[in-house]
Amino acid sequence: MIGSDFTLLATTLLPFLLVIGLLVIFGVIAYLRRQARQQAWGELAARTGLTFESGGLFSPMRVTGTYRGHPLTLDTFTRSTGKNSTTYTRIQMGANNPSALSLAIYDENVLSKVGKALGMQDIQTGDDELDRRFTIKGQPEPMIASLFTSIGLRQKLLQARSVHVEVRGQQVYWQQRGAESNADHLQFLFDLLGDLAEAVDRAGGGAPAAWG
Repeated sequence: MIGSDFTLLATTLLPFLLVIGLLVIFGVIAYLRRQARQQAWGELAARTGLTFESGGLFSPMRVTGTYRGHPLTLDTFTRSTGKNSTTYTRIQMGANNPSALSLAIYDENVLSKVGKALGMQDIQTGDDELDRRFTIKGQPEPMIASLFTSIGLRQKLLQARSVHVEVRGQQVYWQQRGAESNADHLQFLFDLLGDLAEAVDRAGGGAPAAWG
């Protein structure tokens, strides 16, 4: 009888213990990933002269300050769809955009290729390599095409492992799925956005912005 009761108890508790064990494992993995990101973002802030905020229970981890004369914020956000949620890393950089140019640059994919085949047009820069790799949209089109005469901007776009960049009003914006912990890659992206912000300013014939 005792053996039977023990077997019943073990059978009842086993699923519960498995769930607890999985939660502990996921918690440890999340903690280690956060620690790695804290270290990388702290190192990034130190080398770029920015400020690192480690965050807490109700505040996000961030890197903020002025980079190459432009206000910058690096952080993460979560987007929920139904029962699923996805974390993204984003960089927002202030830009002087006197012509109110709007722009989106993202990697060519299957859907965009199908769209082109159905007659949906994106902006052609005249640079075969850029036009083959990226989908580019925005207004005004002639001004957008002129952005890519910047050799530095062109090279960085082609070197980037993935691109999802937008110009929205007075802001240059980048995002990537997942919590990025590579300090070298993030600094590369800072420079990519800095080159784009400067190209937008030149295209509009504006003077450098005076950020407060």
